[in-house]
Amino acid sequence: MTAWIVAIDRENPQHREYAQQYGYWDITVARPFSPGDVLYFWQARQSLLGSVLVTRGTAELAPGTPMPWNLDDDKRGAYRCRVEFEVLHASSVGHPTWSELRRATGVRVSPNSVPRVPTGGGVCCTGR
Repeated sequence: MTAWIVAIDRENPQHREYAQQYGYWDITVARPFSPGDVLYFWQARQSLLGSVLVTRGTAELAPGTPMPWNLDDDKRGAYRCRVEFEVLHASSVGHPTWSELRRATGVRVSPNSVPRVPTGGGVCCTGR
């Protein structure tokens, strides 16, 4: 199991609510999420929002796959992969700042700097 911090951009905070409602998160850059991993949602310039347990790892999206955030996101054509999950915690007990979280965990990079899977030969995702 790996724990990940998944950033939600400040322009679209409603995406986390969509994700909890539908049980998946679409991403623009492949990440090696695997079943059993825990994703902690982080709202940009705010704090932790809750956590989920990955049930189906990163998988490539077929062209034209419907997305509930399609209508309100300027990146709608950039989503390439999907990870499915079940909600562990719909909200966060605490709301640490990024500096507090870094001190408590030892994480030294921003939430948008998590490891990325190279995208070569037209393959976006790990196919798990």
